[in-house]
Amino acid sequence: MIKKLILIFFLSLLISNSTQEKDIFNHSFKNINLSSSIFSFKILKSNNKFTNYNISWSPTSNLYINTNFINEFNNNSGSSDNKLYYGINISLLLFKNMYSGIGINTIKFDNSYNKLKWIDYFFDYKFRINSLFNLNIGLSYLSTVEHSFFKTNFYIHKQIYNNINIGIGSESVISSSSNKIYLAINYSL
Repeated sequence: MIKKLILIFFLSLLISNSTQEKDIFNHSFKNINLSSSIFSFKILKSNNKFTNYNISWSPTSNLYINTNFINEFNNNSGSSDNKLYYGINISLLLFKNMYSGIGINTIKFDNSYNKLKWIDYFFDYKFRINSLFNLNIGLSYLSTVEHSFFKTNFYIHKQIYNNINIGIGSESVISSSSNKIYLAINYSL
């Protein structure tokens, strides 16, 4: 009986498709890559036309804190909507290249929701490919009061100059066909 309840619970998490889920997915950028610098600034541009500004701080070698910010201005069918998205993520290094964390995110001043909050739990793994590229792969669980879903992320990046990295990433919702691709430029201090 308990096995059936657990199976039904996880299936209900996977079967979800709504406008709110798409908004959460479009505004969620899981692009935390551990670096040796204390501060870094990253700009991400995705195929959904969002520009994400990401500021990261690593006070110790195993704690990583970052913030995301998107100021989105849409002018669709005559109505304007000025959404403000921001989020904060805290990650802990679990093993040599594996880290886990939690994020709290919100969209404010939205005509549809006025205020939308969600929590993001994640595991990410980082490794190098032949000393040429760094690769981050991960799994996230995003949850609100009404919706929950799992998301995968894939990010490959390369250092092109002393403090500058460029990369390309992809994220997908496991239960639906939602996905996005983004380019990133990272400057580390």
